[in-house]
Amino acid sequence: MAETNGKGGGSDVFLFIAFFVGLFILWLVGGGPNRPLSQAGLFTSFMPGIPSVPDSELRAGGDTDPEDTDDVRRELEDVQEELERVQAELERIKLLGETSPFEGTVTIRKSTTGLRRTNPKEEYVELRISSRNDTRLSLAGWSIENAVTKAKYTIPDAAILPQFGSVSYEQPILAAPGDSLFIVSGRSPVGVSFRTNMCTGYFEQFQDFNPSLARSCPLPREEIPFIEGGTILTNERCLNFVRTIPRCTMVLNDIPFEIDNTCRTLVQDRLNYTGCVKRHKNTSDFFGDEWYLFLKREREFWEGTHGVVKLVDPNGKTVDYYVY
Repeated sequence: MAETNGKGGGSDVFLFIAFFVGLFILWLVGGGPNRPLSQAGLFTSFMPGIPSVPDSELRAGGDTDPEDTDDVRRELEDVQEELERVQAELERIKLLGETSPFEGTVTIRKSTTGLRRTNPKEEYVELRISSRNDTRLSLAGWSIENAVTKAKYTIPDAAILPQFGSVSYEQPILAAPGDSLFIVSGRSPVGVSFRTNMCTGYFEQFQDFNPSLARSCPLPREEIPFIEGGTILTNERCLNFVRTIPRCTMVLNDIPFEIDNTCRTLVQDRLNYTGCVKRHKNTSDFFGDEWYLFLKREREFWEGTHGVVKLVDPNGKTVDYYVY
């Protein structure tokens, strides 16, 4: 995607600045604050409101009235402050470009520490979808940009429901009001970008995510009591063992010897990501409100301890930015 720089009246602002800079240089060349006010005609003629002192008054009275001198200095200070303000605004426009009509619908979280990590697996920026949005928001064609290096990445597509043992279909993100998106610089530990659900906490058992995935899977003791067909499991040894298993934990080789094969099969078939999805994917609260998106970089993206993050819409306009 081509880099976009907003113009938004920048040329007019530049001409305004150039005009005042030119006058200021002429004033300095002519002696600046040490030049007699009677000789400041060129500068004061272009600066309405800055009083000039006639030669006759200087000859008759000697020194200029201190109050007049103070007024001139204050006027010059005001001009200098305005010049600096306009210069700063011009630099902001040049750096950030035009403002997007989507401003406020998505924001960059300003308190994250992920930008200062040097490991791409740990380096991330967080976006938040405004809870005031009326509908889901498509992020197709949006991008995240390092405004200092001008490096830019399109926000990745993501799997709504990541699968193991089969291809996970990734598609443009359609984010709901209140959703959070973690854009990680490195590669996905599970091979794809994805939306969280009540079972993705199982990913944390063998993989490291930054930030960590919420381990909010259904409790094992709630998964095991009923076997297929609704039959209640009455094996007390099995139930007691299941009560010791933490959330989002797949049991591999730690099943006690006294546990029978029926219990072993239930534990190994149910207490894992695939089994969890099979049982709960059609429930109303199955999907989470977080997205983990990966840029697949081998090195850090937000280089240095200071920089500027830009969120850009499909038309190259700035939705939000963060100076860190």
